[in-house]
Amino acid sequence: ELWAGWCSGQRGVSAPVITQQRQRVFTLLNRKKPFRVSDLTPAAVQDWLRELPVGKTSLLPYSIALRSFVRYLRERGVLSSDPLAGIEWPSYQYNRTRFATAEELALLNKSFPRKTERQRAAAVCVMFCHATGAELNTALGVTWADVNFDTREVYLAGTKNAYRKRWARVANWYWPVLEDLAKKARGKGRGEEGRRLFEPLAPGKKGRGLVSDLNRETCAAAGIQDLHVHDGRHTFAVRLLQAGAPVEVVSHQLGHKDAKMVLEIYGKWIVSAHEREEWERRADARWKGVEEGPRRRVA
Repeated sequence: ELWAGWCSGQRGVSAPVITQQRQRVFTLLNRKKPFRVSDLTPAAVQDWLRELPVGKTSLLPYSIALRSFVRYLRERGVLSSDPLAGIEWPSYQYNRTRFATAEELALLNKSFPRKTERQRAAAVCVMFCHATGAELNTALGVTWADVNFDTREVYLAGTKNAYRKRWARVANWYWPVLEDLAKKARGKGRGEEGRRLFEPLAPGKKGRGLVSDLNRETCAAAGIQDLHVHDGRHTFAVRLLQAGAPVEVVSHQLGHKDAKMVLEIYGKWIVSAHEREEWERRADARWKGVEEGPRRRVA
């Protein structure tokens, strides 16, 4: 409990993340006997990691949680040395930047089944993630109050830390879809500001599972390989950079603290200075004469 309280005071650590870290540390330390600080030895930690029934990639969250716990113990003077020093963490590389091409987006949108209301909502939700860079969990919680029809932006609350809260501009190709969705929602009495865009879908884990499963099945049927819903963030970022958007703009749209991650992950898609200047010229022309209405939320 004390460690959880310490975590909540760390910048950018949300309650869901703290809950997950507590569970992971509990899983590591629970050996059907009371835990003692003296049990935290390099040999013991390596044994715990080997016993976990997860793959190498899935060990990363456990190592992060355990390092946080050890850091807390050291700051409180419970540990005089770092028991994790010298630990041979599993070596792996996970550098996956899969994004959808324009042809794949068109094929995916065309291939989605739309027999039921939930299927139709899931199809529009997946394309929303590709058009805004939103995480799926965030997209499921977006309400009509989060949509600014004057500036063509949506407010994305984020799921990991405060930097993820931002106004993101909706891709031009998706905006007609959003307008049509709003029209249909008003026709069904769901257009109030407090109602969710994708209301037929349940928020949280249940909704995420349904959308992810439907996306996977649709991609398999359409012959689109290895394209997850979360890859919509990559699609959004790469298309912006290829259009000439500055790195700082892309970083803000994705909800990153700074441009470092954009440079590391998407650096090879950054275009020339001339193309960036052309993007800024088009952006200035697009915003000229547009008066922003009062935003309902503070990002």
